[in-house]
Amino acid sequence: MGTDHVVSRRTWGIAAAGILVSVVCLALIRRSIGTDTEAFYGNLPSILTGAAASITALWAAMHFDRSEGFRRQWLLIGLGMSAIFAGDAIFAYLEVVAHKEVPFPSIADPFYLVSFLLFGGGLLLTLLSFRRSLSIMAPLTVSFVTCALATVALWPSIFWPIITDAEAGSFEKLLTIWYPIGDLWLLAFPALALAIALSRLGGGRLAWPWWALVVGFSGIALSDTLFALMSNDGTYASGSTIDAGWWFGYTAVAVAASLLVDVQRPIRRGGAS
Repeated sequence: MGTDHVVSRRTWGIAAAGILVSVVCLALIRRSIGTDTEAFYGNLPSILTGAAASITALWAAMHFDRSEGFRRQWLLIGLGMSAIFAGDAIFAYLEVVAHKEVPFPSIADPFYLVSFLLFGGGLLLTLLSFRRSLSIMAPLTVSFVTCALATVALWPSIFWPIITDAEAGSFEKLLTIWYPIGDLWLLAFPALALAIALSRLGGGRLAWPWWALVVGFSGIALSDTLFALMSNDGTYASGSTIDAGWWFGYTAVAVAASLLVDVQRPIRRGGAS
């Protein structure tokens, strides 16, 4: 069976739409810098791709019975994307509609922070589902060592400046440091372990959704990390290429969810999916 017969038009459409939105909006943001529309275009792609990922992930979860692991995994991932969408929507409202400079911390931050826990739970449940097929200790060990080394490498440029910031209070420091910790240990750690497990299981179309998910979360974690580095040294500006990493990451999560339904062919109550 060829790829065209496995991957639905829906999945191809989600991928194409996400890429188009990301590329077009990045160009619009760069053209609108310094104008009244900068905030609008700056928030638009996150809202669109985040909504698509949230809806598609939850939709995919509902295709599976409550007793199936896929449902629990994708409910957590879908709720994580919903939390990110809620945070982005609040941020956009404050910046675009209320015309306010968004403070830190803001009411959007709890949603972003909770998303790490939901994503990490979904990824770990996915990884645990492979434990009957192979030992997951090796993937977990390799991923742990890699993330520990990354933490050490990023300590002087990200972690230490947060801890030693004399102008920030303890609560603000705690919230700030949660972001790189979440990226490394609740996104990158389980995502890398899952990628290693998938590589040991071999290829096959049943692995496509998980590879797409790994790509998506890797893009999100990488953009978060680069944003933190660039913000610390004052080089980040709206319309930076790293912005597209979030939008492509959200799109990859939506594609992964749609692919799951394509390759698993779940049967819903009342008929086929």
